[in-house]
Amino acid sequence: YCNSCYNLLGAMIEEVTGHTFKEELQRRILDRAGMKNTGVVEHNPILENRAAGYTRLATGEFVNAPLQDQSYAKGAGGMYSTVDDLYRWDQALYDDTILSSKSRELMFTSYLKNSGYGWGIGAYVKNGVEGRGKFAYGFGGTGGFASFMARFLDDQYFIVGLGNMRPIPQGQVGNKIWNTILGFDEEPPPPPVSESLYRKLLNEGIKEAVAEYRELKEIKNTPNVPSESDINSTAFYFLESHRIEEAITICRFNLVLHPNSAIAYARLGEAYTKRGDKQHAIENYEKALEIDPKMSTATRALKQLINEN
Repeated sequence: YCNSCYNLLGAMIEEVTGHTFKEELQRRILDRAGMKNTGVVEHNPILENRAAGYTRLATGEFVNAPLQDQSYAKGAGGMYSTVDDLYRWDQALYDDTILSSKSRELMFTSYLKNSGYGWGIGAYVKNGVEGRGKFAYGFGGTGGFASFMARFLDDQYFIVGLGNMRPIPQGQVGNKIWNTILGFDEEPPPPPVSESLYRKLLNEGIKEAVAEYRELKEIKNTPNVPSESDINSTAFYFLESHRIEEAITICRFNLVLHPNSAIAYARLGEAYTKRGDKQHAIENYEKALEIDPKMSTATRALKQLINEN
């Protein structure tokens, strides 16, 4: 699965039908399912009651998400909807409103382990038997927005969550809901520790934050102690919000904890590039490539920096 493949499928639809992707989407799905509040995001017209997107930084602070032209996502995303409309979509998939019985069977058959056509397909406990019920699920996100859906086909349960904030723990929220629906006991999630950790990092420094991080790692079952990937994503959100110095601090923190991380060096190179510090950017991209010579993003960025010098 990759977004680019769905971009190509959207282009193929236009080539084969002679109509725009939006027109075919409207005719084949939205009109048939009665989804009147769903469509393709465009610059015009203005949508009534359209939500604004926000980024929640690791310190707990909210900032406006950067504006993005969603036209690039045609076929892969770039749509708006409501939970009511998505319920109509779910219900339309139980009869021939949109797809024939044969097409529905193809849609929800797993051809790879735990995967269908870009969404997960798995099994759940039904009537006390592990793996008896079939479910399909998917997660999505773009600047300032996140979503998840899960369909329990044998019981016709449907869970959908839409949020105008990113990042959010979509998987954790989804798991809590469907475990409750399926009759498993669920306790409220414990408060995360990451916010206080990042506040310490940015207010007191790397040394103090590293000490707290290692102390937290020693405590079993401590929730939400950020991983290497989590810290890298946090740096990205700060960069996206033009908080460059804080992003650099977060990257350096990640490298103290994970000194052999190519992605951490590459992210630091990106941060120095945005700061305008080409020398340090080049040094960090070179370190990333020493660890992972096949990292294409670092190769391209380094080549561009060298050509500019």
